[in-house]
Amino acid sequence: MTAVTELNDFFHERDKQRPLADVLTDFRQSHQVLLAALEPLAYADLLKARHPDDQNSELLLQTVGSDTYEHYQEHRMIIQKIID
Repeated sequence: MTAVTELNDFFHERDKQRPLADVLTDFRQSHQVLLAALEPLAYADLLKARHPDDQNSELLLQTVGSDTYEHYQEHRMIIQKIID
């Protein structure tokens, strides 16, 4: 089991009894917080290393993608089955 799988399992176990409406509200709110955090950034800022002191660090743009739309796609089918 990977650390990511363990983390997903933790959140699933913690939240599985929550009403869907509450989960969706939290998701939408977190999305708005993310947009507000990204709004002041220029595209050039997103092309900077996430950790400037680490030469192997991914770009901030890659981090945003992997933690948002790429992650959503990873879980979309499972979530859609729950919603339907």
